[in-house]
Amino acid sequence: MVSDEIGTLLHDRATRGKTLTPEEHNVLEQWYREQDRMEAEALNFKSDLKTEHGLQEQIDAILVRIGTVSEQIYKLTDENRSLKNDIAHLHKQLSEKSVAQSV
Repeated sequence: MVSDEIGTLLHDRATRGKTLTPEEHNVLEQWYREQDRMEAEALNFKSDLKTEHGLQEQIDAILVRIGTVSEQIYKLTDENRSLKNDIAHLHKQLSEKSVAQSV
């Protein structure tokens, strides 16, 4: 059984677009199943586990995709920032060279 502290922490990271290791992802899936089971017991509700599992797999796949896209956005943002700095540096060099030639 996954502790609520660990499950909540992994859930928080996943929903904020942080990347989880495959092991962490499996632990989170197990925690989700445990939460679903406890909720169903509390409501005295018996659901079709096959359908529930299929939906959970789709949700998990979407969460993984969101994390991947977020990671790509962060990388592109960093690359963009670096390119802007390079361009600014080149502009400065060009400006300094133009001033030096005109003197």
